[in-house]
Amino acid sequence: KRDIYTSVLFGGMVVTLFLTGSRGSLGASVIGCGYVLWKAKGIDKNTILIALVGAVALGVYSLQGTIISVILRPEQLETASGRFLIWELFWDYIRNRPFLGHGWGTEDLLHRHYGTNLQRLGVRGVYAGSSYIGFSAQVGLIGAGLFFAPLLWLSGRTAMIPRGQSVRIHALNAVLIVGLTTATVESWMSSLGNAQALLFWIPVMLLVRRHVLAHRASAEARRTQAASVHGT
Repeated sequence: KRDIYTSVLFGGMVVTLFLTGSRGSLGASVIGCGYVLWKAKGIDKNTILIALVGAVALGVYSLQGTIISVILRPEQLETASGRFLIWELFWDYIRNRPFLGHGWGTEDLLHRHYGTNLQRLGVRGVYAGSSYIGFSAQVGLIGAGLFFAPLLWLSGRTAMIPRGQSVRIHALNAVLIVGLTTATVESWMSSLGNAQALLFWIPVMLLVRRHVLAHRASAEARRTQAASVHGT
């Protein structure tokens, strides 16, 4: 039953992602699903693999021959859908104020501040197209480092937990991994009204809680052991 449930869950995710046509979300979710399967124990990997292949086939069939124009979009691959140009602009802005940035909430105002004509350059969006670059432009490299470093440490520290010990913990970490991966190509972390934010920060809070409780339990065990040694 666990294998069937897991297969249906992952298969539904893959089909849904195919239908969204988002390359960044699709790639990040593949990484997250692969991480969970790698850390899981007691799940038939062959069954899951067959289900994922079937889901991919169903997603391709659902697009009815438009997979090239919807997902691959070869005409946009060279410029990463215009991200390379917008990243170059924002790196110029960051170099002007690298350490402290331009202030929170100024990401969409910097082009006007520096007199950049986005229409003449053929750029459609005003945001950085990357949460890492957007944060660096707003709060500087120092602020961006202070924000992302704990998240990266939390994800890495959780990934060090042995396989099969707690698949729920690794499932929460998969959400964190997906969020940090999509942040590379999407400016969503600084958007307070983004629908993805709640589903991202709740697992982060649960992971922090788990590590705090584990640290307290470990410290209490050490104190108990030390007391028993001194008592003898």
